[in-house]
Amino acid sequence: MRLYQWRLIDDVWDPAFGEQSRKVLDSDVAKTMHLWIGVPDAILGAIAYLGNAIFGLAGSTRRW
Repeated sequence: MRLYQWRLIDDVWDPAFGEQSRKVLDSDVAKTMHLWIGVPDAILGAIAYLGNAIFGLAGSTRRW
């Protein structure tokens, strides 16, 4: 469960998708993923973005 799913914050604010974000965070799929992997699925996304940033910084300017 993400920060909202852990209830560390009171509410989800999303100007683009509004109420849909809350529905996704509390969906059966999110709950099932949390049971399968034991951590919030958002952590996997954060790790992916971190890896992307690391690999982006590791490259030289020659590739651009």
